[in-house]
Amino acid sequence: MSGSPLPDPLESGDHEAKGTGNVLRSEGTLQSDTLEQTSADASDTVTVLVRRSASGLDQRFTVKRFEQMKVLDLLVAIQRTADSSIAFRYSCRVAMCGTCALRVDGHAVLACQTSVPAGTDPVHLAPLAGFPVLRDLVVDMRPFFERWAHIVPYVVPFANATEPARILPNSPEREVIDPALDCITCGVCYSSCSVSGNQWDFLGPAALNRAMVLTADSRDSIGADRLRRIGSADGVDRCHYISACTSYCPKGLDPFSAILRLRKWRITGEYPAGAAPSTDSRTDSNAETKSQLGQV
Repeated sequence: MSGSPLPDPLESGDHEAKGTGNVLRSEGTLQSDTLEQTSADASDTVTVLVRRSASGLDQRFTVKRFEQMKVLDLLVAIQRTADSSIAFRYSCRVAMCGTCALRVDGHAVLACQTSVPAGTDPVHLAPLAGFPVLRDLVVDMRPFFERWAHIVPYVVPFANATEPARILPNSPEREVIDPALDCITCGVCYSSCSVSGNQWDFLGPAALNRAMVLTADSRDSIGADRLRRIGSADGVDRCHYISACTSYCPKGLDPFSAILRLRKWRITGEYPAGAAPSTDSRTDSNAETKSQLGQV
């Protein structure tokens, strides 16, 4: 389940896996069986608890530390030296692909971006909340992308559009759109949300952020249809205003503000000055795409 190999994060030494069986682990009032396995014998180590899907238990590993260590380094070290069967995703290693998302100590993050500070022990790793688990830390992202597709996540141009479109860098629509463009569809906001993260019906922060971007784009012809779509029972009104999506977005986006903006546009019919044509003008566009939108 991993991509291209990383340089070996462990220093040379004895890293033979040593299984020690089942032990009882207590954290506060929670008690659970924990499988324990060691991957390093060194004084400067970090204990890693990984939720395994086969047993439903946390498996304990001990990994030797090094400077500027990331959570992804822990996983690669465990897979190479202790248990090659552990499953997780990664690809780019620079917080661009979004595939390495998981929970660290209960918080959704990108493994390649999240440091393991000195003194941190143990580190608890679990799959993203709100998704079916396929194996260990790998989840099925279909719930996320089904909601993403629901809002038609691409520009649908007007039938009589001429290219290229001319949109000034300092135009009002660019001021609205640009801060919300860098979504990498990692699912961190979806997992952190108290609604979608609990597998309740909700389009989710990422899909709604994308809907806001496209609704504000003057080149797009189905903004009015999108506003009707996000006004359904699983749309913007399902937001509980906790703003965890914004707090945990690894790219620094603000989906919560996008949701508030969508709600305002849907209720008042007002767009940012110059950011979008009127709702009526948007309805005279690609009929086939609008029909597809209604069927999603």
